[in-house]
Amino acid sequence: MRAIILLLMFCLLSFCPVTAADSPFGVVAEPAAVKTQANTIEDDRPPMDGTTEEAIDFYSRRYADPEEAWEISLEDRNRLDPTNIPLRDAEHYWWARFQVQKAKWYMKPYKYVQQVICTLGYSTYKLLREPITGNTTPPSFREIEYGLKGAWDGLFPPDRSKDTSK
Repeated sequence: MRAIILLLMFCLLSFCPVTAADSPFGVVAEPAAVKTQANTIEDDRPPMDGTTEEAIDFYSRRYADPEEAWEISLEDRNRLDPTNIPLRDAEHYWWARFQVQKAKWYMKPYKYVQQVICTLGYSTYKLLREPITGNTTPPSFREIEYGLKGAWDGLFPPDRSKDTSK
């Protein structure tokens, strides 16, 4: 069994370029949201009415460390609006990314596989728990997609310095 897992991880790393890899978990861009609430003058609040990509970029611009970005995104989500879907997806993205990106180089493939399993497992857990106790947000394929995208970006961190549109 270990040999099969090692072979799969070797194949994954052999066939995927190590730099500037595009995520195989393409997330369809959300339609532009109607702005109903302006952020504070200091622009220190995440976009409560924006898209998930805007929420991810908000934390990306402010925190170089993915663990700190996850901690603050979780804190913001719990403090501002636990039912906000873009904040939920951004928090799932940053959790998975930090788990993979902060691992030692030789553990990254293992942590990537672990986060794929944990992302799917957590959403399954939420699905089973929903009729019994309810959830803050319902389980969805979007949270899975962003969790998988975060794990992939943790394996191959995107170079934000090349993005001049921000």
